[in-house]
Amino acid sequence: SIVKVMQRINMVLHDTPNDTFDLLIPNLRSSNHFLRLHTLQILNGYPALPFVVDHADLDITDDLDEEPSFRPPPSRSSEDTEGTTSVGNKQGLNQSMPSASSSSPTGICDIMSILLSIESAPVNMTSERSITSGISRVEVLGRTGKLPIIYAEAAANYLFGFLYIKFAPLWPSAVRAIVTMASAAHEPSVWVPLEIKLKED
Repeated sequence: SIVKVMQRINMVLHDTPNDTFDLLIPNLRSSNHFLRLHTLQILNGYPALPFVVDHADLDITDDLDEEPSFRPPPSRSSEDTEGTTSVGNKQGLNQSMPSASSSSPTGICDIMSILLSIESAPVNMTSERSITSGISRVEVLGRTGKLPIIYAEAAANYLFGFLYIKFAPLWPSAVRAIVTMASAAHEPSVWVPLEIKLKED
């Protein structure tokens, strides 16, 4: 990969990803496929960042120096069970899973690897479905509002660059993803590259 080539010629990435992302993100909205591809390869050379945590959602009761007797047991009312779905398996076991509306992504964010997979895929009728699926995944992650800011900026810029691909059936999914990100918490990440593209065109 291009990262290995950089290592061979003693070129190193910045110690922190922010500087590199700020420098290279504009490449992602380019009309040049290879520029977008190599940029994504470089950016994927950094360890993936975790989703942004909403501290209001954290349960810190386990960290409190309270006696167990001071913690009332959780009640199971009909209202509490409406937001869960019962899932059974062949062994007859039932598990309670949170509804989709209450779920929030946690852990490591893989959106940069998704973008690289999309850009690396050959553009033809055979790969149309997998590419569209990847863009839909980007849309879902953008809707959460939990993306690290540099990932949100990278995704937004890439979606504008993606529209240069000369395969019209792919464009609607990219436009939906852009609109979704602009309507969510990542609105500034979308409007800045949009303004730049309008001035360029």
